[in-house]
Amino acid sequence: MGSLAGIVVGFLLSQVAVYINASRAKKKEKLSIKALLVLELNQNLNLLKDYWHDVSLPPDEDEVKENFTVRLVRRSKEIPYPPLLSLVWEAHISKLPEVLDENDLKNIWHQYEIMRFLPMLHERLIQLDADASTREHGYLRASRALRNQGAVSATFKSESAALMMEYKTLIVESIELGNPLITI
Repeated sequence: MGSLAGIVVGFLLSQVAVYINASRAKKKEKLSIKALLVLELNQNLNLLKDYWHDVSLPPDEDEVKENFTVRLVRRSKEIPYPPLLSLVWEAHISKLPEVLDENDLKNIWHQYEIMRFLPMLHERLIQLDADASTREHGYLRASRALRNQGAVSATFKSESAALMMEYKTLIVESIELGNPLITI
């Protein structure tokens, strides 16, 4: 009888040990994924901040009379767009609901959504000629970025001005949102 009790206790202890080890491994994996997300988001935000700083610098002596929007468009074309990454995000997307709370997940999703959309706007800006794209009736823009600014829609003299408004709004929004995983 004593040997049977010893076997049962040994079995139970081994199962508890397996459970504890599995729990530790899962916790370590969650912390690792979160740490990698923090690093990736920080890198992306730093690249975006540096890029936008260079694009939005005050005018040089030879640029004083240049229209502000035209200058932003021109500089956006001249300054290389940063290589924003989403490798960690994509690799661990299925595990993120387990790793992050709902609010963090929504905020990070929003960050990556902006970072996924910005290169498309940048590419379109590069394709446009800032001065040649004006037209009499203007360009209507009803983007989410404008709605976030309180405007239902807006009409711009040029397509590049319309795109730059959205581009600028999204970059500033992304920078202001920052890294939701870092609490101050």
